[in-house]
Amino acid sequence: MNTSTNIRKIFFVLLFFIAASCSSRNKLESENSAEYGGRDYVDSLVAKVEPKWFKTTKAFSLRNLEGQAKPHFFFDVNPKVNKKTRSMNVVITNVEGSGEVYNLDLTSGQFIYDRKLCKDKDFWEKYKKSITTPPFSIGVVPRYLDQLGSAQKVIVFGEKTYLEKYHKTHFFDVKVIGGYVEKECRYGSCVDLNQWSSRLVLIAIRKGSKELKDVNNLNELMKVVDWPYVKAFLENGQGKNKIASKNYGAYKVSHLVSASRAVDFFMKNSTFFSYKKMISLQKSCYHLYQHYWKVLSQSKDKKSYRKNFYSLFHKNHLEFKTCSKYVYPFSINSDFKRYWDFNFIIAYYKLHELGYSYRCGSEAWIKNLRMPDGKLMYPVEKELYACSSKEIKAGMKKALHMFKSLYQRDISTYRFVEYDKKTHGKVYSLVFQPNKYSSCEKEQKDFFPRDIKL
Repeated sequence: MNTSTNIRKIFFVLLFFIAASCSSRNKLESENSAEYGGRDYVDSLVAKVEPKWFKTTKAFSLRNLEGQAKPHFFFDVNPKVNKKTRSMNVVITNVEGSGEVYNLDLTSGQFIYDRKLCKDKDFWEKYKKSITTPPFSIGVVPRYLDQLGSAQKVIVFGEKTYLEKYHKTHFFDVKVIGGYVEKECRYGSCVDLNQWSSRLVLIAIRKGSKELKDVNNLNELMKVVDWPYVKAFLENGQGKNKIASKNYGAYKVSHLVSASRAVDFFMKNSTFFSYKKMISLQKSCYHLYQHYWKVLSQSKDKKSYRKNFYSLFHKNHLEFKTCSKYVYPFSINSDFKRYWDFNFIIAYYKLHELGYSYRCGSEAWIKNLRMPDGKLMYPVEKELYACSSKEIKAGMKKALHMFKSLYQRDISTYRFVEYDKKTHGKVYSLVFQPNKYSSCEKEQKDFFPRDIKL
């Protein structure tokens, strides 16, 4: 089931949870009465991201060390897409010329350090010079998901110094001048064409950029930038797949798209979180989390815990996976024990989402392969059927060990981030760890706090 279908389904399946929630209204303001995302401009084209998403009950709020709600860089910015002028607001994750790669975690809405860049060669052997840092800035269009369910990606040319100064706190107004189809090999070498996935990436310029003031399309852009290097970075600088000690190309620029076609395709084929959808999703997920915790925490014995978790999993596993991707669960500052217990549950769901099944008999997570007839080796309907309460809880903890094992085997995984070591920001979330690497030595990463007993 795709991301858009999951989001629509959760609004209806979880509706009964909202009915009893009148006393705990979310504090997000309607966009009709107040501008959502803040327009307190530093100048006419750049605005600070004001926290709104996390200005809710403290039980579900991510806050800084001073106790103030943190901005959510995906939900707290109104994209303001204008099809006629091809303008929109974007959030910048990586600035032109930076030697480090950052991703935006959709659950916490925070920037997460991924890896450093190093001198590289073109895997496809078309560009003969060295490839180092990006000749453009990289960002996302807030509240929009692309065809693969990821935040809509955009590369932005111009105003490097300005973006570098404000990108950690502000959003920016850009003009789309085109796009390209990005093909990605998720794992390995992808010999067959059907192993490559595709999505649209927007190409834009910073509105107000003096050096690019006369650029309105891709042909004009190619006259003022080193396009062969731009293409080489897009196909190499975003990382490569690694199997054993060998690297494989993971990205290709398939073909270019005009500005009007790019914007039209983007608006017709993306999933957009309108204000109404955002609030519905947030409230629904809060009540799903509360329902889970109430049922499981009130399980009087091991037998009832097993029965309750089994029932919750089979009734709500799709909805729970959607919630844990977009909506932050319980706050660690609200209830320490509840927070960690709940993250063990989330870890179980995250690993299941990656395509693994916990086999209680062998006490191990196993890749749930699809058979020639298209069916899973271990059907979801039979998941946890023969598991005891003790085995289910063991599976939750083993999921965290499995995350680290997957990283060591160069497979996409998750890791728990308390504080990002580069941004020094408070995150406290299980974040997605892609399996894309630079050519330099693979970095060691922490996967779970050492002071929490597994």
